[in-house]
Amino acid sequence: MNKTFEKNADKVDKINKDFSDRFDGLHNTLWQILINDSIGGKVAAFTPIVGDGFYTVGVALANESGYIPTATIIKASHYTKAAADVAALNLAVFDLDEKAALEIVASSMFTGKAAANA
Repeated sequence: MNKTFEKNADKVDKINKDFSDRFDGLHNTLWQILINDSIGGKVAAFTPIVGDGFYTVGVALANESGYIPTATIIKASHYTKAAADVAALNLAVFDLDEKAALEIVASSMFTGKAAANA
């Protein structure tokens, strides 16, 4: 087995274990990003997405419009807690502080047609 795979698989397992009390379905999302490289090495940040009575994790790509939905559920009863949990996840996975993550998320909101009209 290759060393990069082993290192990333260990990272997936550790983060999943560390955050299992705050997220459901996180392992698959981490595996897709860190092992399968589903975001193609692009700069990304997690963002909380408001559902109908629940919160999920979205993946925002820097300077690309919108976000990628995931099946990861945030175990929080209010947005402030969901945002704090996602901020901690961004630090663990992408080594992003809150400001850097917010800049990536904001860049995904102001690209394309909306940015062209600004």
